[in-house]
Amino acid sequence: MGKQLWFKGPICGTDNCKSRLYRNRDGLTICQYGHVLEGAVEYNDDQDQQPVQTRRLNVVSVDERGNFASQSSQRIGKKRKLELLTGSEALPIFYRCLQIIMKAQLDAVVEIYFSDGVRPHLTSIVKSYWSRALNHYYKIGEDDGNDKPVSKLKRSLDVLDLICIIYMASLELHAYPFYLDDVVECITLDKIPYFKTYHLLPLHELKKLHGTYHGRLQGYQAPTEGQILRRISYLCPIVLQHDLSIPSSYYFPFIYHTLAHTLLLPNTPYLFMLIFHFLNVYKKLTFEIPIKSQSATKLTECFPEVYLISVIIYIVNLHFEYGQPSFQPTVWINRVKAYNLEYQYNNEITDDTLLNWSIEKTERYTNWVYNHLLPDKYKIGDGSEESDLSVMEKRLFQIFPLEGIPEDPNKSELVAHDFDLSTGKLNTLKHIMDAGLNSRSNIDHSQIDKLLFNLLSKAINLSTTELRDLYESITKKFRKIPNV
Repeated sequence: MGKQLWFKGPICGTDNCKSRLYRNRDGLTICQYGHVLEGAVEYNDDQDQQPVQTRRLNVVSVDERGNFASQSSQRIGKKRKLELLTGSEALPIFYRCLQIIMKAQLDAVVEIYFSDGVRPHLTSIVKSYWSRALNHYYKIGEDDGNDKPVSKLKRSLDVLDLICIIYMASLELHAYPFYLDDVVECITLDKIPYFKTYHLLPLHELKKLHGTYHGRLQGYQAPTEGQILRRISYLCPIVLQHDLSIPSSYYFPFIYHTLAHTLLLPNTPYLFMLIFHFLNVYKKLTFEIPIKSQSATKLTECFPEVYLISVIIYIVNLHFEYGQPSFQPTVWINRVKAYNLEYQYNNEITDDTLLNWSIEKTERYTNWVYNHLLPDKYKIGDGSEESDLSVMEKRLFQIFPLEGIPEDPNKSELVAHDFDLSTGKLNTLKHIMDAGLNSRSNIDHSQIDKLLFNLLSKAINLSTTELRDLYESITKKFRKIPNV
């Protein structure tokens, strides 16, 4: 029996054993007092196998931007992702980014709907509202890390709240009319930064934020039915210090624009005067937007645009039923439907309606996507170099090249679109008036009612069902004869 070889190692530690001498036996490492060292197990490799030389492959992969990246760069990317800020550490950067977006939205709204003389007053109100909103939501964001129960109410701000704050500030100022349908139009037609906002933000701060914050800094779809009014109901008790009182005369342009441009009624002046006298008879001289309401539905019911839309539907229906329209209602219905099918876009597009689009409407839509939604580096003639594109993007443009785009697509597309809208409305009105009159027995009141609710619900961002429910609730008061 050969001599056993002892070697020194760490202190055994088993039962306070202080031995440092070990020997190997049957693949185990045993101290001089017989304690087995845990984890020290030797595996005897099979000597019959020939040694194989291996080498490490640097696998080439593609990162999230489509560029080639090695495994080492991927490990760095994972490390960076772990360093992204969340919670109370991310709040200052997140709200600073929202403030930059809101300033850009305010500049766009003032340029389109107001004047430079109104800018300082409107900016002052917006700053006050923004400070109160920050004071409220910043505390909620800091409390998210505690073990408190999470409330079902909104716990943070996003890009849609910003335009709602600007809209509410304009109501308090009421210097120039800025209505709910204008808010919907600003978002859907991309007149303000909403769908594309990342280019406005500092890149070094945007990279620090976790991906959960990015979705709140940029909109990915237009507001769903009733979402704008629900946001306003959440913001009212936070940013307002008193009930907003707005005179009914402030909404006269809204009434006229709805009759003339949304419904395309040839006798708009006559119907406008009917509504004007109707509001006076029922003594609706002011509208009140309360700070607090029992629910979002209660606030929506008393909201000025919703109330006036219900009045418009009520008066137009009475006019077609008991009045003497100067045009044929059936022709009006068909022409308005044809105009909206050709010139209007909404979120209710189906396969059937999409296939029925004309070539002109399809080209207008694709030009709008090119000018408003496509990143600048993909556009032709913007001064960007081909090196800015990744390998996958270059290959994609080889498969689907962009051809036939004008040198200055922004200006030409906008001018042509405005011209087409005006021409389409004038042609629609001309066809309605040229059709002449018809007997009242052919009037289909159900079709008129359906058209009114479909068009006007979209204008104020409500569903047709919700507007019908609100209409029934509001018009109950109209059935009572007021004391004049």
